[in-house]
Amino acid sequence: MIRDFYPSEQAQTLLKKRYLKQGEDWQKLCRRVAHALARSSQEEEAFFTVMVSGKFLPNTPCLINAGTPYPMMSACFVLPVGDSINEIFDAVKNTALIHQRGGGTGFNFSELRPEGSMVKTTGGVSSGPVSFMKVFDAATAQMKQGGVRRGANMGLLMCDHPDIAKFIRCKHVDKEISNFNISVGITSRFMKEVRDASSEPWPCRFGYTHYVIDRDTFEPRPLVAGAHHNAMTATELWDMLCTEAWRTGEPGVVFMDTIKKHNGDDIIGVNPCGEQPLEAYEACCLGSIDVSKFVDLEENQIDIVRLLETVCVAIDMLNRVIDCNVYPIPQIDTQVKKTRKIGLGIMGWADALIKLKIRYGSEKSLALARQLMRDISEAGKNYSNLLKWDNTTITTIAPTGSISLIAGCSSGIEPVFSFITKHHRPDLPDVTVLHPLVQKFYRFNDPSTVTYDDIDDLPKYFVEAKDITPEEHVKMQAAFQEYTHNAVSKTINLPAQATVEDVKNAYMQAYDLGCKGITVYRDGSRANQVLTSATKKDESAIDETLPVQQSTANEHIEDILSWEEYTEQIGLPEERPYCLESFSFKIPLDMGGKVENTYITVGVTDKQPYEVFVNGNVRDADPVVAQYIDTTTRLISLSMRGGIPLVKIIEQLEKVPSSHIYSVSHKIAQVLKEFLPQDSFEPCPECGGQRVFAEGCEKCVSCGWARCG
Repeated sequence: MIRDFYPSEQAQTLLKKRYLKQGEDWQKLCRRVAHALARSSQEEEAFFTVMVSGKFLPNTPCLINAGTPYPMMSACFVLPVGDSINEIFDAVKNTALIHQRGGGTGFNFSELRPEGSMVKTTGGVSSGPVSFMKVFDAATAQMKQGGVRRGANMGLLMCDHPDIAKFIRCKHVDKEISNFNISVGITSRFMKEVRDASSEPWPCRFGYTHYVIDRDTFEPRPLVAGAHHNAMTATELWDMLCTEAWRTGEPGVVFMDTIKKHNGDDIIGVNPCGEQPLEAYEACCLGSIDVSKFVDLEENQIDIVRLLETVCVAIDMLNRVIDCNVYPIPQIDTQVKKTRKIGLGIMGWADALIKLKIRYGSEKSLALARQLMRDISEAGKNYSNLLKWDNTTITTIAPTGSISLIAGCSSGIEPVFSFITKHHRPDLPDVTVLHPLVQKFYRFNDPSTVTYDDIDDLPKYFVEAKDITPEEHVKMQAAFQEYTHNAVSKTINLPAQATVEDVKNAYMQAYDLGCKGITVYRDGSRANQVLTSATKKDESAIDETLPVQQSTANEHIEDILSWEEYTEQIGLPEERPYCLESFSFKIPLDMGGKVENTYITVGVTDKQPYEVFVNGNVRDADPVVAQYIDTTTRLISLSMRGGIPLVKIIEQLEKVPSSHIYSVSHKIAQVLKEFLPQDSFEPCPECGGQRVFAEGCEKCVSCGWARCG
C-alpha cells in the first residue's frame, strides 16, 4: 500500500466542490463508498485500501453517489431512438432522468427516417435526424447532471444513412447543436470504396428505399435508373468528414463493423467519449488503476503481482456497483444485470513510462502497453469466471479527467499534456504547477516560479503531447486496443499546421490497426483555446504583445510606413507563398430567376484564410459585375493578409444590401463563415481555470471538470 498518498491541493479543491459530503475528508469518502458496496468487513477493507491509496478509483458517479439515498453509480448509458414521436420523446424523457443523476448518454439516430420522407400516419414529412437532435440538445441544456456535471451526449449516424452529409456538417452549420459529441458509424464497405477511390455514387438506404446524395445540395434523392449523375461518392463523403474533423475536431469515427466483430451484432452505439460500445439500455460500469503506483523503481519494472492483486479487488468492486446501483429506468436495470459489462482500465500510463525511463510512443512503450493490457484482461477474465460474475466484458480504457486528478497521475493512456500548468484559485492569484516527476527530477526550491527555460535539459523520455507524432498517438491507441475487450478513449493530437490529409491518414491508420474508433484534435482548431503548455514561443509572444495607441492622422504623418515596412513590422509575407492549400465551394446563385453555380475558392496559410476568388457564369453576366467581384475579392484578400479579424470582414460583407449584384457579397460571407472557429474553450465553468481537449473531451486542468464526465 502507498501509505503516504494524499490528494493534492488541486484535488482537495475538486473533492470539496463535488465529492465530499458534509463532514467528510478523503478517507471518510473512501470508507463511505467501500461500506456501501461491500458484502463483508473483509471486502470493505479491501475496497477501502485500494481507493484510499489512490491505486484504484471507480468512476465519478460512484464516488459521489455510493452510500447516498439515490446511489446511481454509472457514468454513461446508450438509449435507443425509434422512428416515431412516442419513441423519440420517450428517449428525451429518459435522457433527462439520466442527466439529472449525473450520467451521460449515447444515441444512434440511424433509425430515424431522412428529412423530407413521408410520414404515413399524419400525411406530413419527417424533419430528419439532425432536426430531432436539437430536441435532445435543448433538453440537455436545461439539465445539469446531478447538480455536479453538465449533460454529455454522443450522437452517431451510420455512413449509409441518407442524411449523412447533413449530419457531418451539423455542428458547423447549425449552432443550435452544442451539447453533443458526434461520430459517424463507418462500415467496412465504405472504407473499401474510399481506399479504392471508387467513382461510383455512395449508396444510402432507409427501409426499402435506396438513395444517393446530391453533390450540390447534400440532399438525398431516391436512387432510380439514370439518377446517378452529380451524386457524391464515398471518397467525397470521406473528404467532407475529414475536413470537418480538421476544422473543429468533429465528427469522430466509430468503426461499427470492427466493433460488431468483437462485441456482437446487438451493439447500437457508444457512450459520450466513445470507449464503451453498448447495446440498447446498457450502462457503463467503469474504474481505473493507476499503473504508475506499481512501478518498482529498484527493479525498473511494473510490479505485475501487486497490480494483478488490485485487478481482482477492482473486478469485485465493479460487480458490486452493478448489484448496488439504482438505475433511472427499469429497462436499464434489466439489461445491465443481464450482460454485466464492466470496464476496468488504467490511468497514470505516461507517468509510469517516465518512471521507467521509456519514451512515450517508442516501440518499447508500445510493446509494454500490449503486454500490460494482455495481463490485465486475461487475469481479469479468469478471476471473473472463477467467481462466476458472468461479465461479458472486463476491460475498457476510459477518460479519467477527474479521478486521475484525485489520484495524482496522468490521465488514462494520454501523454502528459504539459509539464507546467496554471492552477486557477478562486479569489487568489493563479499559481504555476510543475509536474511532480519534473519537480522530483530537479528538486526546485520554489516550483511555482519555474519556466520552460529552467527545464530545457530534461531527458528525452520526458515528452509532452505536442512532442509525439500523430502516428505514434494512433499506434499507442491500437496497442492498448489489441487486448481491451471494449474500446479505448484517446485523443490523437495534431499540430496546428496539420492538413486535412493528415486527418485522413490518422483515420485510415486507426482503421488498419484495428481501433474501434478515433477522435482527432488539431491544436488551435477551436476558438479562444486556452493554452496550457507555456512553451518558450508562447511566453515570448505574450510578453511582446503591445497595446494599440490612439493618435490622429496628422499627428505623425511623417511616420506613415510603406507597404514593405508595414509587412516587415507586423510579420506578414511580402509576397504570396508559392503554394497555398485551398478550399473550393460550389454555391447556387439566383441570377434574376435563373440559378447558376458560383465557385468561391479560399486559399489558406497558417490555418487562416489568405485570399479569395470567385468564378462561374456570374462573372460573364456583365463586365461591371466581374469588375465588382474582382475589386471586392482583392480588398477582402488584402484585409485578411493585413490581419483584420475574419469576423469583422464578414460583418462588413453582410451589411451590403442583399439585392446588390446577385448577393455575391453575402455568398462570400457565407463561405468565409466556414473558417470561423466553431467552438470555444471558455474558462472552466466550475473554477474559471484552464481547459484543454484530451481523451475525446474538454476538461479543466485545475479542478478536473469535464464536459463529458
